[in-house]
Amino acid sequence: METGNWSIREMKKKGWQSVRAYYMAGVAAALLAYFISIGIQSQINIVGSTFQLRIFGFPVFTKWSGRVQPIVGFYLVSMMASILFKLFFNNPVEVGICRFFIESREAGASAGFDRLFWVFGSGSYLNVVKVLFLRDLYTLLWSLLLVLPGIYKQYEYAMIPYLLSENPELDSGAAFKQTQQMMEGNRFSLFCLYFSFIGWELLAAAGCMLIRKIILRAFPVSLFSYFGLMLFPASIIFVTPYIKASVVELYLFFRAATEPDEIIVEE
Repeated sequence: METGNWSIREMKKKGWQSVRAYYMAGVAAALLAYFISIGIQSQINIVGSTFQLRIFGFPVFTKWSGRVQPIVGFYLVSMMASILFKLFFNNPVEVGICRFFIESREAGASAGFDRLFWVFGSGSYLNVVKVLFLRDLYTLLWSLLLVLPGIYKQYEYAMIPYLLSENPELDSGAAFKQTQQMMEGNRFSLFCLYFSFIGWELLAAAGCMLIRKIILRAFPVSLFSYFGLMLFPASIIFVTPYIKASVVELYLFFRAATEPDEIIVEE
């Protein structure tokens, strides 16, 4: 099903007009989601037979062992914990971020940071977990064939979090059908929309790299130095509200062009 004509310029213009009213709240919401996603998950550095556990980027446990088996076992347990954390926490927060930007657009002001965790009290938490698990599984399986099919499916499933943010009870069959309808003939265009923000992302990254260098020079070994190291990947956060607001405009355009009666906004 075709979803009509749209332009990147139009979506970005509408997105910016919308997000200006709550831009700093959008930055704060994106920053909170970012630190949740990278902070709570454990990170392990393995060099030879030494392994180090990091939480929020800080080393909390370092051990040397002459045996490889304990290190491999620890790594597998940590990897499994990270997968479970993504399935049961990160993915619902991803839907919450979509809810935040949709409601903020409608209200013309920040919808509140509690919207990030809205799924957990929606009554449809397990359904959201299931649908996004299937999305991730199908994307992974397609990626195992070749990289390009995985990317293709990633863009085909791009609207699932937005659909769930308005109707968390949507079953997996309906969710996949609706996102496929929305993205029919629009996958490459969505890629181009994301790519069109590259200039802003590079500008934000350059600014954060400068701040990071200043922090590391002033505080070579301290809490501030770790904060400086985390600034560079967080730089995209300053562009995220603009990106998300533009994609929300695109989602609403697709919704109106497909089957709006089947998508119910839950109060």
